[in-house]
Amino acid sequence: MARDRHVSEPQFAGVKAAVFGFFLCFFLLISSGRIGSYDAGQQLSAATLAVTQHTLSTSNPPDSVFWSHALNGLYYEPHDLGAVLLMLPAAWIGSQLDHRPVDSQFPNPPLPAKVGVSLTYAVVCAIGCFFLFLLFAQRYAVSQAFLIVFTFAAGTYYLAYAKVAWDVAPCAAAMCTLLYYTQRMLLPDARLGTFAAAGFWLAVVCTFRYSMAPAFVVALVFLWWRTRASLRPYLLLASVFVLGMLPMFVYNAARTGSFCRPANTSAFELSHGNAMDGNIVHGFIGLIFSSNRGLFFFSPILLLVLLLPWIWRSLQARHRHLIEAMSLGTFLYMLVVSKLNHWGAFGWGPRYLLPCLPIIFLVVGPCLVEVVKKSRLAAGIAITAAVLFNVAPATTNWHVIIAEYPGAEVMDASTPYALEGIWEGFWRGVNDKPLIFANSDVQFAKSDDGRRFPDFWTARLIERSPAGRVAGWLIIAALLGGMAAALRRIVRRAPDGGSFDGLDGIQPERTNGLLS
Repeated sequence: MARDRHVSEPQFAGVKAAVFGFFLCFFLLISSGRIGSYDAGQQLSAATLAVTQHTLSTSNPPDSVFWSHALNGLYYEPHDLGAVLLMLPAAWIGSQLDHRPVDSQFPNPPLPAKVGVSLTYAVVCAIGCFFLFLLFAQRYAVSQAFLIVFTFAAGTYYLAYAKVAWDVAPCAAAMCTLLYYTQRMLLPDARLGTFAAAGFWLAVVCTFRYSMAPAFVVALVFLWWRTRASLRPYLLLASVFVLGMLPMFVYNAARTGSFCRPANTSAFELSHGNAMDGNIVHGFIGLIFSSNRGLFFFSPILLLVLLLPWIWRSLQARHRHLIEAMSLGTFLYMLVVSKLNHWGAFGWGPRYLLPCLPIIFLVVGPCLVEVVKKSRLAAGIAITAAVLFNVAPATTNWHVIIAEYPGAEVMDASTPYALEGIWEGFWRGVNDKPLIFANSDVQFAKSDDGRRFPDFWTARLIERSPAGRVAGWLIIAALLGGMAAALRRIVRRAPDGGSFDGLDGIQPERTNGLLS
């Protein structure tokens, strides 16, 4: 694998550390410190049950209607296993700091556990961006790769989910890592360990979103066929994937009696939007173009994919193969989501498509670089507009908007009520007015700290006490300082025109700055 002769490994090690440090500080800074959804709260209850009573089942669930009633008479949390596993460290720390009886912790996990889970998700989102950077740095200059990933992190609805603890966010982060290892699989000298890593990360993706497994198994089979690769390393990938999925299969069997049937196919879940009786054409179009849930409405920067026909031939063959295979997986997964009765599930934008957002950036990234090469001004305007578009959902509790702003919960509304509501909420926050709308419980809203502006965990810490004020401002200063130091290293110390791994000896474009 060729490397720019002007670039040394220690230099790039420092740049990689700076990139990870930047995104880590960024996501910790904008984290709300909240769980952010009822579902995530139940997943944390399951994690608390696991660390305090060493089981994932109970005869006395916090919500007997929501929890899945298994054949053995016990109750299990109905979602996929990934989020519960990710929450275990924060749940354990919270339980150690909580002096209540164990039985009281399980239905209502302690505040440190909730904050810890939110910050854990911020860290995981930063890891996803780091691997997405490594992917693009194989092809593009450091500054260009960083610019692409910054646009992904701050200019799409990935940012809105990085603030809270919805399971689609770590799934998207795992997808970033899967894409990185899948691209490395396509190198002429790819090692078997790379295929094993790809199998592992595919299992991680599917442990968070079990419904993605069929589509992306097909995608990797297509990739093997498309590249005429040896079967042996792909069999290793498949073996690692199956081994990685065993905990999920066992969890399914305990809850439903079937290794392959997840618990979110229960009668309760099917009656709340998971039934596969929707209009697949209507759902597919809605996922892309609905003004209340559509992909392009909540991340307009994705419209850059329309430039793909003009840059397709300039892409390296392996990058084209990766786009083809993963686009096939995305299309098949979207067909499944489109068939759902409630394809536009509660959330900010098309929640179920968030794990596919890194795949879309396989196309957006090269298109953005092409725009930069043609016009730095146009690229700067597009990126700035994308980031500014996200200011409101980054600083305002969007969950309140979707739940209480009139029309915001209607998935196929012809008016963008959710976007209208988030900017009204932002205006209210800036003017120190509470988030109270026509569908709000006024008395509850007045005492709900989760509605306060800005929706940052450090802001809530500052409000708690004089000591909290000092700690909060020190944390903010440290995170901003970390971002500034990391950015300085990326911009000034990154070697000119250097990439981590130039594929097939192709050198990346020379660059003198972020917009070049």
